Amino acid sequence: MIMDEMGSGTDPTEGMGIAIAVLEELRKSECLFLVTTHYPEVKEYADKTQDIVNARMTFDRETLKPTYQMVIGEAGESCAFYIADRLGMPNNMLRTAVRAAYGEAAVKDYRFRKEENAIQNQGVHKITKARKTSPKTDLGIKYCLGDSVMVFPDKKIGIVCEPINEKGVLRVQLPDKKIWINHKRVKLHVAAEKLYPADYDFSIIFDTVENRKLKHDMERKYTEAVIQYNE
Repeated sequence: MIMDEMGSGTDPTEGMGIAIAVLEELRKSECLFLVTTHYPEVKEYADKTQDIVNARMTFDRETLKPTYQMVIGEAGESCAFYIADRLGMPNNMLRTAVRAAYGEAAVKDYRFRKEENAIQNQGVHKITKARKTSPKTDLGIKYCLGDSVMVFPDKKIGIVCEPINEKGVLRVQLPDKKIWINHKRVKLHVAAEKLYPADYDFSIIFDTVENRKLKHDMERKYTEAVIQYNE
């Protein structure tokens, strides 16, 4: 049995729940099936459930082309923003998309492939509406700088380098990169207070040797050097 994007076409939370319920019944019936999904919760379910295995097709982010290679045991990641950029979506629209998904801080880290452009306003009348005050969402655990967390569905261990923001998104340092991720996809592994002293300098972990040296030079004297972050 093959099913594409199971649970899509409705409310994402309810669609995810239906997808997991169907998969669970298929698993119990010992049916052979192949399912595609973008729901991180479904990927997490597959990772921790016996007789179900995650798999992903590799993707070259530089050329934005598939490599046609399958990796068994790992869940795939979405490259929607990179593809939209490559297909010509204006930078101002991409900023709006990144901001809506991951928060303002993530916008500053996004690297555009093309020069600045925007859709020209053709004098279209704007529709305005009264602002409503929304109740604050309970984000549960407030992850702190330095917390060791497990990232799902791959169960990779990382360190929180930027706490959770108003979008429920935090930034995690993995062994080879920093990522923005929704708080629902991480779980506290070891609290920072159990790993580091109260006055620990986290720049040792999160900054490059070159950037730390530049900061030290800036504290002692005037310099025209620029600290760069290329995540």
